[in-house]
Amino acid sequence: MLVAKRVMMYFKEQHVRKLFDKLIKNFYGSCFAFDSISPLMVKNQQHHDSIKYMSANFDWSIPDIREIRQLELRLSGDGNY
Repeated sequence: MLVAKRVMMYFKEQHVRKLFDKLIKNFYGSCFAFDSISPLMVKNQQHHDSIKYMSANFDWSIPDIREIRQLELRLSGDGNY
C-alpha cells in the first residue's frame, strides 16, 4: 500500500498524471491511498484558514470522482473493490 496524505492537492495536474503512470508501471496491482479536494476549494483557497498565510497553493482537484475510479481500475488491473 502506498499513501500520500495532504500532498496531492499541491501538484499540477500533469504531475499527478505522471505520478499515476509511474505507479501503474512500477507498482501494478498495488493500492494507492490519497486525499483530494474539490475545484471549489482550489477556487476559494485564499479564504482557507492556513493556506492564506503560506506561499504554497492548491492546484490539483477532482471535479468528478469517476475520474479516480478510472485510474483505480488501471492501478488494480481488475476493477474489483
